[in-house]
Amino acid sequence: MGYHTAEIPKSLYQGFFQRRVVERDRQRFKSSVNAAVANNTSFEETVTIMNNKGQARMVHIKGKVIAAKDGTTSRFVGIVRD
Repeated sequence: MGYHTAEIPKSLYQGFFQRRVVERDRQRFKSSVNAAVANNTSFEETVTIMNNKGQARMVHIKGKVIAAKDGTTSRFVGIVRD
């Protein structure tokens, strides 16, 4: 995406990454992630993002919800490939 590690907050999904998904893909991406959270499963989407230079890039995202012992979402792990 063109960002230095120090520029990326610990929570990529909330805010930083989600804002970079273009509007036409954003709701589909959010729905996929929300379904994964609700079911403690994984998600996979291909979306267009805007990088730090304002260029559109198509990326493939795979993520998995890691649940805590009580069943709530503890964190996400995943990969973004362009």
